[in-house]
Amino acid sequence: STLQARASGWERLEATTLERRLRRADGDDRRHISHTVTMPGPDGTLDRRLSICTDIHDQKLAEQRLAASETEYRTLAAALPDMVIVTNERGLVEFANSVALDFFAMSADEIRNARAIEHLHPDDRERIRAARGETIGNSRPAKLECRFRNGHGEYRWHMIESVLLPGERPRRLAVARD
Repeated sequence: STLQARASGWERLEATTLERRLRRADGDDRRHISHTVTMPGPDGTLDRRLSICTDIHDQKLAEQRLAASETEYRTLAAALPDMVIVTNERGLVEFANSVALDFFAMSADEIRNARAIEHLHPDDRERIRAARGETIGNSRPAKLECRFRNGHGEYRWHMIESVLLPGERPRRLAVARD
């Protein structure tokens, strides 16, 4: 509890961090994080505290909205009948929907950080690399046909639409239809 953490920090020279709700003068409850350090006085006894309290209410609300948005988009990706794969700038898989996991016969943990290009037919790899390079820096989707190797080792033709995702780091969203 908050009181136990305070008491613990008061008895020893240690810092405590607590997240809590504080009521403002206008009656509004806001989330705050407080960092407190107990400091020794001139005689060495722990007799002073320094606390910094930061309002994190808006940050918490933004985190909740982000989590809800992520859940919504994951639900949409799961509902599609096509493979949905997100790769990072190095071509490593960051996300694959259940259709892709079933096709490649891999778990989410197995496919995460796998190289997507390694599942392409060897004759298609260079063409896909070239097309990927051409679309970097523009927002136009790339439309390509290629062969993916499924979990049984068979190659199947797919129509892929691929776009760069907005954000600080380059990621690519690919939707592949068998």
